[in-house]
Amino acid sequence: MASPPAPRVNVSLAKYSAYVAAVLGFAATVFIILRSTAAASDETSCNFQAFRDAFQPTGDTTCIHKFWDAQRASFPLSLTFDIVEAFGTFLTIPAVFTLCEMYGWHFVESKVMATAFAVQLGTNFLEFTVRAGERGVTDWLTGPSWNLHADQLRSITLSYIQQQGQFTWLFAMDELLLGIALLAAAVLGLSRRPGLMPAWFSWLSVVIGVIAIINFGLELGRLGAWQTLSLVAGITAAAVGFILFPIWLIAVGCYLEVYAPSDSRGAPLMDEPEGDHSGLSTSGVGLATEEPETV
Repeated sequence: MASPPAPRVNVSLAKYSAYVAAVLGFAATVFIILRSTAAASDETSCNFQAFRDAFQPTGDTTCIHKFWDAQRASFPLSLTFDIVEAFGTFLTIPAVFTLCEMYGWHFVESKVMATAFAVQLGTNFLEFTVRAGERGVTDWLTGPSWNLHADQLRSITLSYIQQQGQFTWLFAMDELLLGIALLAAAVLGLSRRPGLMPAWFSWLSVVIGVIAIINFGLELGRLGAWQTLSLVAGITAAAVGFILFPIWLIAVGCYLEVYAPSDSRGAPLMDEPEGDHSGLSTSGVGLATEEPETV
């Protein structure tokens, strides 16, 4: 039997990057859930209606002060986990590109999946840098050193909310891009190269892809019904980040384990034309293996 082509990527690196990315994504989602739960259970915080009333000319700005106090208190930890999340996204790239190479770069879906993940990485880093700079300046301006009066505090808070809204479409794109990438992975697994990955992995890709696209719509529609859609978007985002996508990444890492090199020669990756699947079968867990030749 002819030897498979040498890999163009380090498969061991891709395997472990998938595992670490799953852990980092899980940790970042846990932090978001805990932070949201703590904010919702804080009896001293203001509800949404009281916060809006504070912007009336005669409104009490206590809720605005509480808002900024909470923002300043959470900024260092939020910044840390934003870095963790961005780094986790970065670590998905080696695993995804290796998976695309195994499916075959000659498939359009492989190119779509790789491109979507790469653009998502750029979007995440842009979001991190914009939010870090934005939060740093506004937290400083609303702090005790400036001692803003009521109208100034209302004005800077509204400007902050408006600036957040300007990036809504851009920062929600990571959900859309994730959906496109995972649906492309599903097409590769179910149609282009069936049997190369277990069927449950492809259907998991479908589920994550659909939820991510729905979450993209929820992110854009929040202003129509803020509290309701924010709750639904939070639940769907938590389901993906806390459970489904880490499982997807771990599955990729486990699959790459089969092809991880035992020495420095590298791992066999397959990039043969469509239809040449004679040497592939599925083992007990659905991972692709090579069948021995029969005489």
